[in-house]
Amino acid sequence: MIAADLVIRSARIVTPEGETADDLAVSDGRIAAIGRDLPAGREEIDGRGLLLLPGGIDSHCHIAQRAIAGEIPSPDNFTSATSAAAAGGVTTVLSHSMCGAAEDPETVLGEYLASAEGQAVIDYGVHLQLGRADPGFLADGLPRLAERGFTSLKLFTTYEGYALDDAAVLAIMAAAARYGLLCLVHAEDDALISFFRAREAAAGRNGLPAQAAGRPIAVEAEMIRRIGTYAGATGARVHIFHVSGADSVAALEGAGVSGETCPHYLTFTAADLDRPDFEGAKFLVSPALRTKVDQAALWRALADGRLTIWSSDHSPQNRLAQIARAQEKGVGPYSAFSGGMPGLQTLLPILFSEGVVAGRISLHRFVELTAGAPAALFGLAGRKGVLAVGADADLVLWNPEARWVVRQEDMLSNVDFTPWEGMELVGRPVLTISRGRIVARTGRIEPGAVGHGALLRRGRPA
Repeated sequence: MIAADLVIRSARIVTPEGETADDLAVSDGRIAAIGRDLPAGREEIDGRGLLLLPGGIDSHCHIAQRAIAGEIPSPDNFTSATSAAAAGGVTTVLSHSMCGAAEDPETVLGEYLASAEGQAVIDYGVHLQLGRADPGFLADGLPRLAERGFTSLKLFTTYEGYALDDAAVLAIMAAAARYGLLCLVHAEDDALISFFRAREAAAGRNGLPAQAAGRPIAVEAEMIRRIGTYAGATGARVHIFHVSGADSVAALEGAGVSGETCPHYLTFTAADLDRPDFEGAKFLVSPALRTKVDQAALWRALADGRLTIWSSDHSPQNRLAQIARAQEKGVGPYSAFSGGMPGLQTLLPILFSEGVVAGRISLHRFVELTAGAPAALFGLAGRKGVLAVGADADLVLWNPEARWVVRQEDMLSNVDFTPWEGMELVGRPVLTISRGRIVARTGRIEPGAVGHGALLRRGRPA
């Protein structure tokens, strides 16, 4: 009998059938066997006292994002971002090919894929963001790209240079329904945002707290309801990104579409925008941060299945540099700062510590939110997100009792801050394996791991 490439011994393994204290063997990048007393492998790892979980899938992140409409380009490239992901136990990332209204999506996608080639530590996929509803592309280009494995479309309903009007959203969703594709929506009502922002400005409020006041949860909940109506009319499969609070969860239920939430909504509130000396700029995100009541509602929705996926919405910014400029010049309207937070490396540890260890969700729910559900939704079921014979050997060994503190100096993303600086967590990945190869140990990337990651050809949503 040919020896397995790798055998992990006596870990606490979490599979769809339950938990076992077994061995797991890896051959040719896939899980070859799970059971007791497996034959020796070429390499062996003692997993006693550790959890063995499927590698995380971060289905919503912005990596190497080019600038549109005057934005600042992303400081992260595929090497820095996927290094951060791997260090945090993520073995698959899904990023965005960002396309302006006047651009050709296939051309933009080709350029984006070229920026990733040979640079990733872990496997990656790409959502197609569409800047307009071009009839020719929807009829010809979209099915052509779908056959190549690009089976998810990102739609913005706000932001200059990105926003689609209602007619364009309907046209894209109808085309997605024809081809069995998934629509991913940043759901905020642009007209309502303009109304609330104008009201704040008229009252002389333009500091950082005005960012949340100008994007109250009503703008999100209203658009979720409308998107649900459009999904029903077109038959499209729709998933709402970054659901931020209680009213939006209720709207999600009524709309009959699925949704996710992100770590920043569970750990910060709009009150953090009011920190002194522009420190509140670290907490600028859209949709905006909400309240403690909203956090409690989100935790309940994660536990009971109304929210199905946990993702980072990793949007890297060099915020400390922006704050330093604001302090020097003495200016600070929220519009002087770009929005977004980094989050790839802390995505899984925050949910494990604040969710599993704190008793808010079960370990099985953790695995479903971070691996099983995104694999199914994004066309990777059976291959990613599960510990089963034949699946890719995307594995993470966790020390469930490790106590540690988040420090920017340990983050591998190419940004100058983490909003979770100083946060104490329990549980962390100690070994990350991508398709059978060890790519990260104790928060550091293994030599030669850069370039191991491959572009994923994805199927339709399950």
